[in-house]
Amino acid sequence: MSTTVTARAISHIGVVAVKVKDQDEALRFYTERLGFEKRMDAEMGDGMRWLTVAPAGSATAIVLEKDDGSGKLGSFTGIILEADDIDASHKELAGRGVHFTEQPIRHPWGGWAEFVDQDGNSFGLHSNP
Repeated sequence: MSTTVTARAISHIGVVAVKVKDQDEALRFYTERLGFEKRMDAEMGDGMRWLTVAPAGSATAIVLEKDDGSGKLGSFTGIILEADDIDASHKELAGRGVHFTEQPIRHPWGGWAEFVDQDGNSFGLHSNP
């Protein structure tokens, strides 16, 4: 049985969440060290704040969500960021003070490195072969 799809039900991933201890400290890390841009910063009431950052031109943003004690702080985020050149990106980010837990290596499927943010949240950094 064949079904023709005429419209996309989902066009892209809009936002993913990363738990942080201090949203202002996290904002500095993501904008100053990673070079992301701040997309939105809005009070939501009850002390909550919607704070998003993203690489320039990216369709997907990261919401820097205040930690609620869920145990997700300081673990692998499941987020893999793309770089054109893994070695050049590593050198630039390390020069800005980003701590890499895995130095760049080459695999048949591409370059790979891992780094952590100010709260120990881990991210993958990938480049095509």
